[in-house]
Amino acid sequence: MNKQYTEAQKQQVMKEVTETGNLTLVAEKHGVPKSTVATWLSRKQPHNIEKHKQKSELKDVKKKASRCRA
Repeated sequence: MNKQYTEAQKQQVMKEVTETGNLTLVAEKHGVPKSTVATWLSRKQPHNIEKHKQKSELKDVKKKASRCRA
């Protein structure tokens, strides 16, 4: 089961990681897998923002295409 996190939750966790420098501690405090927090952080890096945006747009296009076929 995938848990959904609000943008506010993500921002708070990333802020705490940036302030403390301790991803593991913050992830455990909030009950979020370390790999999830690492993904959030990597997506916020300037060079990854555009790549993530493109992947998200492609996913949306594929979803719409599959609806059209149904």
